[in-house]
This record gives sequence, structure tokens and C-alpha cells, in this order.
Amino acid sequence: MVLVHVVEPLPYGIARWYEPTKLLEHYGEVASGELARFEKEATQLYPKCRSELHFAVVHEVIGELVSKLSVDLIVMSMRGQTHLLDLLIGGTAEKILRYAPCPVLRIRTV
Repeated sequence: MVLVHVVEPLPYGIARWYEPTKLLEHYGEVASGELARFEKEATQLYPKCRSELHFAVVHEVIGELVSKLSVDLIVMSMRGQTHLLDLLIGGTAEKILRYAPCPVLRIRTV
């Protein structure tokens, strides 16, 4: 089992309001902390579980990992977000569903 967290590139134009490097560093730190917590819990049940943090486009990373690791199931965790974010994430999930050569299970977490 491999836990994967992908931090996507910042939206175009974000540099007008924020310093992009600091924002990506912040997202990376938050993602790394969440991933470490999930990995700690998962390794109690699945000792061979490991995690990977990527900075890229989600569906591209997932596609590469599916091929590289001969994945037989993708489980995508979705948090309760606003409707707008749900639509944006739904687009990512839809791309993964459309192109994945294996089953995809989407779960909503609280």
C-alpha cells in the first residue's frame, strides 16, 4: 500500500496576492504532516505501507504511479469542501476515473 499526497501547482495569477514560494512551502509542510499522520495509522494495520509526497498535477502523478507500481485499486479521499471546491476536485477525480486502468474508489472524509 502506498499513501500519496499531491500538492498541485498554484493557480495562475496567485503571485499577485501571495508570495508563491512561501505558499507552496506552507502547503508542502501541511501535506507532509497529514501524510505522516496517515502513514503512522496505516502502518499499524499494514506494516509495509509507505507514503509519497509529490508536487505536480494530481492525475498525472496518479497515472505514473499506477503504471510504475502495477496498482490494482485507487482510493481517493475527499474532504467536505465547499460546492465550488467539490466541483474543482470532481474534475480531478473525473480525470482519474476516466484514465485509470484499474478501479477507483472515492471516499469522503470529515
